[in-house]
Amino acid sequence: MDWLFWIAIILTIIYDILNGYNDGGSIIGTFVSAPFLSPLRIVMLVCFFELCGIFIIYYIGMHIAQSITSLSLFAVTPAIILAALGAAVIWKIVTITIGIPTSSAHALVGGVAGAIFVAYGWKGIAQDTFGKIIIILLATPVVSALLGYLLMHLELFFLRWATPQINSSLGKLQLLTVAITSTLHGATEPQKTIAVFVLILASFGYQRDLSIPMWVVVVSVSLIALGILAGGWRIAKTFNRRLLKIRPLDSVTTQISASIVILFSALWGGTFSTSQVIGSSLVGAGVAKRFNQVSWRQARHILIAWLVTIPATGLLAMVIWKLLDLYSIAIKGGIWV
Repeated sequence: MDWLFWIAIILTIIYDILNGYNDGGSIIGTFVSAPFLSPLRIVMLVCFFELCGIFIIYYIGMHIAQSITSLSLFAVTPAIILAALGAAVIWKIVTITIGIPTSSAHALVGGVAGAIFVAYGWKGIAQDTFGKIIIILLATPVVSALLGYLLMHLELFFLRWATPQINSSLGKLQLLTVAITSTLHGATEPQKTIAVFVLILASFGYQRDLSIPMWVVVVSVSLIALGILAGGWRIAKTFNRRLLKIRPLDSVTTQISASIVILFSALWGGTFSTSQVIGSSLVGAGVAKRFNQVSWRQARHILIAWLVTIPATGLLAMVIWKLLDLYSIAIKGGIWV
């Protein structure tokens, strides 16, 4: 079964890199309006602060990782892990290929829930934990949009007599806001992968409990940074050009509102989507300036992708689990599933 263990590890690595690719594109896409930084320097800046998340990750706590690892009332088996990861990775590859930012959190939660459901039924899911996860996943985009809308109105009020030269100061302010957003992202987003690594080690018998080794934290954060370094420019283009033509004030507003939502959601222990939070904040900020500034056709595409991710990955995970179950019955006698 060693080869199945390494398949699970490889799928986790791919998932984490794609996660950085997707969310990194969301962060970069709200920052490319700064004229004094090249695209490469923006990417390097975001990666640096993502890695800084390692130093505060234990101060925020492992609430997100714990919420995912406690999703099942039963021992998570190798088949469940492989089905969930396979579904999440397939979905992420498809959506990234067509340039639509979707939620890595939705993909993972949908995959895990689908695999657990097909294996054990509803009794296999810790419904209190699962309900909390779903509530936060659905609530964070609404809160982000409202916060972005209110912040933009407040800023427009205080800057109503400002001259165009204010854009230069706002452009420099982005250095601070993107540093905060990237650091919080680096401290919270890798927790999903941390949970998966721990579940893999436990389910394959390499670890007897759900404790989190430090090397898992370092690897998970580093893979996120690697995904950001790899590009994510198609996702960045979606945010910066297709969804809304971003100005410095839009960038600052989006980063501030997104950081607030990410921080409080993490402290509450909720699993959320960074790309969803940033995208909703951006839409809220755009609507506050002018309703027709937002590309509602593109926003609708992103919304549909967000809504169908959990059921789509859940169904994918069910199919993959069934295939693994058939393999296990034919080859292993059904023991390991």
